[in-house]
Amino acid sequence: MGDELDDRVEKALEIRKKLGIYGEDGHGGLGELAKISSVHAQSILEFCYGTGWNQPLIDTKTRELLVIACAAAQDLSGEVGMHTQGALNQGWTREEIIEAIVGLCPYMGFPKTNHALKAAQKVFDKAE
Repeated sequence: MGDELDDRVEKALEIRKKLGIYGEDGHGGLGELAKISSVHAQSILEFCYGTGWNQPLIDTKTRELLVIACAAAQDLSGEVGMHTQGALNQGWTREEIIEAIVGLCPYMGFPKTNHALKAAQKVFDKAE
């Protein structure tokens, strides 16, 4: 079990590096959370990235847009922003990301769409 766990964490760190959301904090960019709860930060690495993101059928680029859609629908602006950066790093354009968010408006409503667009715009502004 230890080797399997180590493999998941190693793969998680590789994925976060590929997305450009990896920090040199010893926790794969989750240092702030690790200060509060190292168990929680480790769980994110192991399960979200080491297991969920490590599935073979959907490529990382597509998965990033799916996560933006899910985060937008839940009104999670911080996650929309983080994954917008990841989507840009994976080759999505600003226009494609905006279109994906706006296309969700009939399903999640105008306020959540507005919040997601503003979160994405903050990332676009930093990238310029």
